[in-house]
Amino acid sequence: EATAAYRRAVELDPLNIDVNLATARNLMNSGRYEEGLLRFRHWLRVQPDSAETYRLMSMYARTYGKLDDAAEWAVRAVELDPEAPLNVHELEMAYSNLGEFDQAARWMEHAYQLAPNNHWTFTLKAFQLIESGQFEALDRLLEGELARNPPLDVDPLPQIARVRLALAARAKIYNGDYRRAAELSERALGHPITSILEVGFDADTLAFLAYSYQKLGRSEEASAVIDECQELLLDRPRNWTSDRLILSDTLAATYALQGRADEAMATLEAAVDAGWSLLSVLNYSPLFDNLRARNDYRDLTARVTERVSEMRARVRQAERDR
Repeated sequence: EATAAYRRAVELDPLNIDVNLATARNLMNSGRYEEGLLRFRHWLRVQPDSAETYRLMSMYARTYGKLDDAAEWAVRAVELDPEAPLNVHELEMAYSNLGEFDQAARWMEHAYQLAPNNHWTFTLKAFQLIESGQFEALDRLLEGELARNPPLDVDPLPQIARVRLALAARAKIYNGDYRRAAELSERALGHPITSILEVGFDADTLAFLAYSYQKLGRSEEASAVIDECQELLLDRPRNWTSDRLILSDTLAATYALQGRADEAMATLEAAVDAGWSLLSVLNYSPLFDNLRARNDYRDLTARVTERVSEMRARVRQAERDR
């Protein structure tokens, strides 16, 4: 119904950028990548210098694991509007997902220069450290941030504060402080969910909280949290299914934490078949520690490593050709 409504809106106002981009996003969010891409390309024929269109194309390409296309389109967005923090953020994420950490760090520095107090600049810096395996630096970054901006004693917490707490919890897990990780995760949770961003945020936070509980020997609490996480992922409304690939590793992690290794592997393999390519998760996430000795997990990691390497090579060649 929503897709039909968007199409009618385009027919009524074909030169409206908001209507056209909303229609493309709706298609992407419905899992119809190629149709959404055609709609974006249609708008570029109308407005070829639309940096926003290229940024959105990059964002969705990353979601669907097309990391080389994402980098190409993010570069174009920055070329068209180099002073827009969102464009620079997108280019940093595209390079970071590809494992091009020097390039990502360069654009992260530019993002700080453009908007030193921007919440997402800081958040993406934290994710860059996770993707590159710099966990002690991650902990220092988050400790400093919480010291400068302690969460307010309000309920519910603002989203910015929740994200920082959840990232700080993850940093503690990577550095073995499970008790503090549990405390931070608990503080980050407990609010109404109103968007797909919060579904993904809560699901990840719940999975890492369950892991902390397991490490602390609090098995019953861990089991309850895993059940809550799976309910959130499996019973989410249909119009929130756009991030299926992004959320699939979290679902796989809950199966791994339950000892359901075959189901965890099946979920990961289906995601990889569909394009999921977040190599840092396979390499570093502690949620998959009990899978890493399996041959099929190693094979899957090698497969994604090869895929990302091929995409990275194409991006480097494109840079040489420019």
